[in-house]
Amino acid sequence: MSEKSAKPMHHPPTHALDRIVMPVSGSDREFLAQLTAVQLAAELRVPVTAVHVGDTDDDEVFAYARKECDEWNVELDSVHLGGDVVETLLSELGPRDLIVIGTRRLGHDGWHVGSVTLALIQRAPCPVQVVRLD
Repeated sequence: MSEKSAKPMHHPPTHALDRIVMPVSGSDREFLAQLTAVQLAAELRVPVTAVHVGDTDDDEVFAYARKECDEWNVELDSVHLGGDVVETLLSELGPRDLIVIGTRRLGHDGWHVGSVTLALIQRAPCPVQVVRLD
């Protein structure tokens, strides 16, 4: 065996993601989705963009995301935007993004995919990962 072929081959990441986008509302219900997004970003070595759509520009809505990104050594960009939640999120997404969003149990008979999550699944130009929030 030649010396050249004995060396391990190092391949660049095969994923085609530029970043992970996670909607943030400030609710403690969404912490599992945020943690999932940050852990994926750490594994894939891509940054996270936390997007808050609403009337407030209080940076406290990003506190958990900031804490997890610091812990997992992931770059975080956070942005406050106004407007319709679905349309605003869609305008932020590109084909090389992954959006991570949560869904929750509704009642005793199963899971509920909310209207925002459903619209993103149907219309996003990128993959959508839905995280079950128990």
